[in-house]
Parts: sequence; C-alpha cells; structure tokens
Amino acid sequence: MAALLLVIAGFFALIGLVFWARWIQMLADLFRYGNSFLYYEDFPYFLGQRLRVRLRAPWHASSMNELAFRLRCVQEKYITTGSGNNRRTQVVCYELYQDAVTISETQLAAVGGERDIPVEFRLPADPPPTTLIGTPLTYWEIKARGKARGADYQAYFLVPVYK
Repeated sequence: MAALLLVIAGFFALIGLVFWARWIQMLADLFRYGNSFLYYEDFPYFLGQRLRVRLRAPWHASSMNELAFRLRCVQEKYITTGSGNNRRTQVVCYELYQDAVTISETQLAAVGGERDIPVEFRLPADPPPTTLIGTPLTYWEIKARGKARGADYQAYFLVPVYK
C-alpha cells in the first residue's frame, strides 16, 4: 500500500515540476523579450484599405534571425456530429484570408535603437469584416513570430477590420 501511495505522490510531484518548469520558461521569455504591444496607425480599419501597425519591439529584436508577421481572417463555426446521447459540438476555425510579411535580420538590425517596427498589409475588399456578436464569429488577427537562438518570440494581436 505504501508503494502505491509513493507512486501517486511521485506522479503529482512530477506534474508540479512540469508546471514550474513551464512557468520559469515563460518568465525567462518575458525577461528576454519584454511585453509586446501593437500600435494601430488608424482605428478602426476598413476592408480595401491599408493596414498600418507598429510592433513595440522585443528588447532583443535585433538578435533575431527574422521576424514574420501573418495577417489572418478567421471564422469560427460550431460543428455538431453524432445524434442523441452521442452528440458532440466543437468549434472549428476556418482561415478565410491570409497575408504575410517577413522582416529579415538585416532589416531588424537597421531598426537599431528604435523599438517600434512598422508593418503594412493591404486589406482585401471581399472577406467578411469583424463580427464578434452572433454566429459565426469572424475576426482578424496578426501573429508575430521571431526566430532566435534559444527561446523564439511569438505574439497574437486582434485587429479591428470593418466594412
């Protein structure tokens, strides 16, 4: 009985260590990159216009190999499968539009002491605008991802895009 109790206690101790390790990794990322912030040049944005934003750069942005920005229009739909007691509903995300901009290591080095990195996208005229009331939910987001030695940088930002 004591061996079973020891195995159960060891299992929960291992789970605790995994959570502590992940927390320390997240804290190290915060110290390395700082808190990200996206400045909007205009507010809100409209379909067919230019979307201009500035990313408050991470502390060590110049040490990144590249920084990629991805603009996406995402629509969430509820899909129900099965019947009776076996009915299951899940949210499925569909990408309706995407565009990408990549900033190279030399371009990041050119930003130098400035902490704001300008990014520009051309919004198409046909995808649906942001709709956060009712179903299906439709929203626009920018994903920023930087490749670096050690911990990589990643952040998501919602963008207000309307008709």
